Amino acid sequence: MKTQTTCQSPCEPAMFRRCWYQVAGFLGFNSIRSRYLGMALLFLVSLLSIAWVSGIGVSKISDQGIESIRERHYLSETLGVISDDIWQVGNNMQSYLLAPNAEKGRKVTSHLDRAITTTANLLETPRITRAVDSRQAVHRLAEHLARLRNATSSTMAI
Repeated sequence: MKTQTTCQSPCEPAMFRRCWYQVAGFLGFNSIRSRYLGMALLFLVSLLSIAWVSGIGVSKISDQGIESIRERHYLSETLGVISDDIWQVGNNMQSYLLAPNAEKGRKVTSHLDRAITTTANLLETPRITRAVDSRQAVHRLAEHLARLRNATSSTMAI
């Protein structure tokens, strides 16, 4: 009578070896071809998992890059608006000084107020709040615009 050995105690080395052979035979790893196939599948699964993790990292970095480009574009547009307003203040102030007029005075104050408001909005931008140097530069710009507002008001009052 032939008795079939089953895994009973994993502590015995002979029993462990027999259990391993039974499991390998059950899974089909008892030939060299199936062992190579198993290793190839293990390699393929590990390669796919590494590629998946790398794809997640690349996706996060590209999202950060896109957000950074959007912030830079917004800052560029905003600084362009402030620059245009300051240029308009200069031109309107020159024309006001040549021929004082209430309409020209309103244009000067409206452009200056818009530049001050835009600068205040710029201070609330996340990129400006994170960067200390940029925040200090925008604060200086806001201070200069406030002084310009006071100077133009006193000049137009004369």
